Amino acid sequence: MRIQITCPVSRYPLLVAEGDGGWLTSTEAAALLGMPLRTFQRIPREELPYEQTSGGARRSGRRKYRRADVEQWTPGPGRSHEQRITDLERRLADVERRLGK
Repeated sequence: MRIQITCPVSRYPLLVAEGDGGWLTSTEAAALLGMPLRTFQRIPREELPYEQTSGGARRSGRRKYRRADVEQWTPGPGRSHEQRITDLERRLADVERRLGK
C-alpha cells in the first residue's frame, strides 16, 4: 500500500510505500530532496549508502535508500527551493572532487 506525503522541499505530493521499513526508491528519494533524478543518482554510494535489489534476466537491480540516510542530505530549513538545490549541488561537487571524479 502506498501513502501520500508532502515533499518538504518542493511541497509536491509524493507517494511512498507504507510499512517498507523506511526504504525509498531513487525516484522517491530524489523527490524528497527536491532534485532531478539524474543529479541524485550521481551521489556516490560512499556518501549515501543504498541496497541493490536483484535484477531480472535483462536488467540490473534497483537501488533502495534508507529514509534516515536520505533525510541527512536534506538542506536546512528557512532556505528557498533554489538555495536548497544550490546547496545540494555544491555538496555533491565537493564529494566528487574528493573522490577525484
